[in-house]
Amino acid sequence: MGIQIPYMPRDELKSQVVAGVNWATSHLNNIIANGHVPSFVFTRNTIAHILQCRGKLRTFLQIYSKEQQCGKGIFFDNFLGAILGANFYKPTSGLCDDEGLLGKFNWLHHSKLLILLDENGEFMFDRRRHAKLRTWFSSNRVTFTQKGCTGVEMNDFVCLISLTNDLYSIRVEARGDARSVPIPINEGYSLASAEAGTIVDGTPMTIDRRKQYFCDGTK
Repeated sequence: MGIQIPYMPRDELKSQVVAGVNWATSHLNNIIANGHVPSFVFTRNTIAHILQCRGKLRTFLQIYSKEQQCGKGIFFDNFLGAILGANFYKPTSGLCDDEGLLGKFNWLHHSKLLILLDENGEFMFDRRRHAKLRTWFSSNRVTFTQKGCTGVEMNDFVCLISLTNDLYSIRVEARGDARSVPIPINEGYSLASAEAGTIVDGTPMTIDRRKQYFCDGTK
């Protein structure tokens, strides 16, 4: 029978699409980039690269925050993940676990446009394992293997985004690599900020204000 999609007048559909794009742009600028124009431009260009330029350049974006629940996941997981569909992968294994990106059974990570690492546990504090990430980052060809099968080496230009409470040490060259950028997020809309009544834009943050922002972007 197929999937039945409810009818929606063209103007109403257009209005909802425009509202969604405006919310995403505002959230990217105000929360993810914390109003910092170079961070906003770099992150926006990274997303455009993910959607339009596969096979050109591997990028690593670190979205950094000491606070939980401040708006990282709703943008990269819920919003961007929904757009990318099967081209998006959020692993449940640690980065260096057997079935993680840097593990020996990493098959589920192949042929993706975006891999999202969410916090990623003990790897953050194991600097020795960061060398494996630097090796992965500087190589365009990666061997992907599943249990009981011979590994397959293929080109891989996936974008890696990490939502993290601590920064990775991933300098690839002597002077660093411009494809790797840590971005400190605006923590003003975090749950902790709302519970503490932190002053944000001259007004105390509250649970209701925070909820309203994540519903329609009202600051």
